[in-house]
Amino acid sequence: MTDFLGNIKTSNNIEQTADIILSYELLIIEKLNFQLVIHTAYRPFEGLIIDLKVKKKKEKKLINLIYFRHIIYVIMLMMLIDYV
Repeated sequence: MTDFLGNIKTSNNIEQTADIILSYELLIIEKLNFQLVIHTAYRPFEGLIIDLKVKKKKEKKLINLIYFRHIIYVIMLMMLIDYV
């Protein structure tokens, strides 16, 4: 910060200017729609967990659909047997 403020020639009081810049830092980031993201070693693991949850839901729906079809086939066979 001191190096940055050393380049500003109109600054009489470097500490006061530094406080002003730091006080507006988050406001400027917000107004520019910046997103501060922290990348850690656990992010890929979190993605894997999300993928596994989505896959499990899809498989569960597929298993329910297959089970439902088998029930329909059994009912149709029972009706066919009763009909004959």
